Amino acid sequence: MFFLTKFLGFFTSPFGIGILLLSAALVSGWRGVNWWGRAFTLLCLAWFLFWSAPQTMLWLGGALERDYPPVALADVKPADAIVILGGSMSSPVGKMVYPELYGAADRVWHAARLYKAGKAPLIIFTGVGEGSGAKQFLRDLGVPSKDFIWEDKSRNTVENIKFTKALCEEKKIKKALLVTSAFHMRRTMRTCELAGFDAIPAATDHEVLCFQEWSNADTGSRIKFFLPSIGAFTLNNVIAKEYVGLWAMKLKIHGRP
Repeated sequence: MFFLTKFLGFFTSPFGIGILLLSAALVSGWRGVNWWGRAFTLLCLAWFLFWSAPQTMLWLGGALERDYPPVALADVKPADAIVILGGSMSSPVGKMVYPELYGAADRVWHAARLYKAGKAPLIIFTGVGEGSGAKQFLRDLGVPSKDFIWEDKSRNTVENIKFTKALCEEKKIKKALLVTSAFHMRRTMRTCELAGFDAIPAATDHEVLCFQEWSNADTGSRIKFFLPSIGAFTLNNVIAKEYVGLWAMKLKIHGRP
């Protein structure tokens, strides 16, 4: 089921659907059906232009982040533990000495910030393969190893919550601060509700909000927000994945923790 969802996830992403449209255009042209070939080509072009526009990112990503704005440390409620969802770095392997940080590495930074502010005495990192790197990074940020636990079985959000809940029950942890990217928080909190896991959202990595604030400060033409951007296309694929996951939950075809 895990690999099936990954396979289907690709073909429901903007990139995957674009590849299908392009393939249909090529097959139609090869079979001599020129009208269909031109139609699929134009549709494919329009599809990629829409999903590579920064304005699409502001529309769709902004809707996901809106309910989880940045919160000052003083306003964060204390809890028994801080839970970090994986997907923010790769652990050092081979010739690598330090973890390689991705765009979502704000998750680990923010968890360390919450820990050092005294919001919780323990950090739990959930995600297969990344925990050793997270431990090293947190140690460099001043978090002692004794206050770090790595849940190393989960491969997706549903498993993150499922295995973390079991770990918290084992450790008698009643309430946890949940740290993940702002655009991912809605689906994560919905998963927590289905699992009966008591979590307080502590969103970080506000990529869309950051772009929006910089855009508001820019007095230039807004036409550029409708022009293709590789960065916007990359983030829009991640944002689209969140919507697919939320719709799957509503249709009750999403995995339950």
